[in-house]
Amino acid sequence: MAIEVFFGTNRNVKKCNQDQTPIDFGIELNNKKPLLYFGKAKVSNNSENLEEVHTSKNISSEELCCSQDIFNEIEDRMYRGIDTIVFFHGFYNSFESSLIGATELKRLYETEGNREYTMIVLSWPSDGELLFAYDDDRRDARESRKVLGEGFYKMSQFLIELCWLKYSQKTISDTSGSESVKKKNNKTRCGRLHIMAHSMGNYVLRHVLQELCKITGGRMPQLFDEIFLIAADEDEDSFEHKNKFKFLPRLAKRISVYFNQSDIPLIISDLFMGNMDRLGSEGPRKPHKIPSNVSLINCKNVAKGLLEHDYHKTEQKVRKDISYVLLGKKSKDIPGRVYFSETNSYHLIDSEQATQPDILVP
Repeated sequence: MAIEVFFGTNRNVKKCNQDQTPIDFGIELNNKKPLLYFGKAKVSNNSENLEEVHTSKNISSEELCCSQDIFNEIEDRMYRGIDTIVFFHGFYNSFESSLIGATELKRLYETEGNREYTMIVLSWPSDGELLFAYDDDRRDARESRKVLGEGFYKMSQFLIELCWLKYSQKTISDTSGSESVKKKNNKTRCGRLHIMAHSMGNYVLRHVLQELCKITGGRMPQLFDEIFLIAADEDEDSFEHKNKFKFLPRLAKRISVYFNQSDIPLIISDLFMGNMDRLGSEGPRKPHKIPSNVSLINCKNVAKGLLEHDYHKTEQKVRKDISYVLLGKKSKDIPGRVYFSETNSYHLIDSEQATQPDILVP
């Protein structure tokens, strides 16, 4: 059985079906209206083959995004209590590989957490090539700012407002009934919205955030429950500057930053690409001055493999930790973490490690 994932993309249209609906997208920025397409795809159960792509037909050429059918489908899943994860993929991804990668994450985290998730991948125009494409990808990440920012804001507002409107109406209606109905509905909740950004996807998220600040005048609503910054190819001083991640904590109830000092692609980004120390390598430059809703998670003890960059997929202990966060468990209560006050960070540990926390944060 195929796995469904949703997507939004500002890539150029590469191929259309007979009715001229796009079914494949390229590596260039789309400069023709509509600037942003939404749709869904079916990927094989083993997350290896893209089987089908459906792009929304409800898009007006005068609008940035009016994908009512796609949004309604996602919103209906949220209304049934299914959480939604918006995924920002990293460097070296084609349109197809971004969908396959998002499907793999969906399958892994549904298995890990024993619950269903809706996955939306924002497929920005990464080249999908390893050599000589890094600078091009960073340029396209910056230039995606306006289109992805406006579309991201509209999508989030649409899903949350309609979901809670329906949920509130149902709650009012149901609570007028018997006590048994009331008790049953106390267990019901509207699905929540989360963000997961990996590698250069964090750089894309930074520029989307800047557009959100522009749209809202800096008064951003708390649209998301959890934001995950994983192996972030982003500057270590990001939380200190308005043009980076300083206002990101306003957007969510909690932000979890996962980092690893032995992350090879980030070491290359630092040493050979002219970037300053990376957030995904050592964490924030001033860990004791980060906002209270930001948690730092050091993965150096559990990240393995040749590159140690995709540990959110390859390492079961990291997946388990992220699953606890998705469930809303308090940072200090998540098993497998040890807190170090010197760096204001949690370290993920193997079960055989005997290290004990010196101080636990409240």
